[in-house]
Amino acid sequence: MFRILHPNEVFITEQVGGDNDRDLVEMVLPKTCKPFPHLNLEEQRQNFEDAGFEIVRAEGQDFLTFSLV
Repeated sequence: MFRILHPNEVFITEQVGGDNDRDLVEMVLPKTCKPFPHLNLEEQRQNFEDAGFEIVRAEGQDFLTFSLV
């Protein structure tokens, strides 16, 4: 994102987390390990902050807006 996002521009994304459709997976394949446990708001938010982005807004487990600092 740093290569294409200019200062003061905003990037908005909606991500599917590691718990997406988890209830369905558990119903069909009980006790299945999560394939992407790191895909959660807390860890991904930290990754973006560590990369130098300012988090403008984050909601629930699947909404994150960030901009170049």
